[in-house]
Amino acid sequence: MGARCRPVWPGRGNRGYALADLVVGMAVFALVLVGVYQVFVPVLRFAASASERLAVQQDVRLAVDRMARDLRESAMSAGRLEIYAGGAAIGLATARANCSGDFSVDGATGKPRWQAVIYIVLDQASGEVRRFCDPTTTFTAASPPTGGPHQVLARNVQALAFSIARDPITGNEIGVTVTLHERTPRGDADRHIRTEFVPQND
Repeated sequence: MGARCRPVWPGRGNRGYALADLVVGMAVFALVLVGVYQVFVPVLRFAASASERLAVQQDVRLAVDRMARDLRESAMSAGRLEIYAGGAAIGLATARANCSGDFSVDGATGKPRWQAVIYIVLDQASGEVRRFCDPTTTFTAASPPTGGPHQVLARNVQALAFSIARDPITGNEIGVTVTLHERTPRGDADRHIRTEFVPQND
């Protein structure tokens, strides 16, 4: 009869060597994870921050573009344009029905046929720049609206200021200066813009 095979168990030295390999492997794996974290997480944070910065720039530009037409189509005359206390709100007459229709002109005089009043207001609590429409009158009110239907022009706004621009020589009122400061939700980027609009009507 042939010899019977007997199982051979690994010696203590072999078992110790395998355990050492396992410990070293786990340590290397941990180092790799730390390296990945240190490299990729900052990259992801930077990408998110850059995206928010770009979004803020676009938001500010769009907000100013939305205000531009309303301001240019208004007039500097009394009762047609009013900057309220603190400078964070403005009221201005518009010749567009319901503040968004076609621009209405008097055929005989060629002057605007005023239809409503637009209010652009910074709501400090929400950081929103809001556009209100009052189609019941063509003259600005004593104070701007604080509630009711509105369109949001911008968000995350830290400050908004309207002021009268004057001719440096004559001192006459010639336009409206708008200063807007917006910040990203993270608070790591700011965008400031200052521009002047000249109402084109009487």
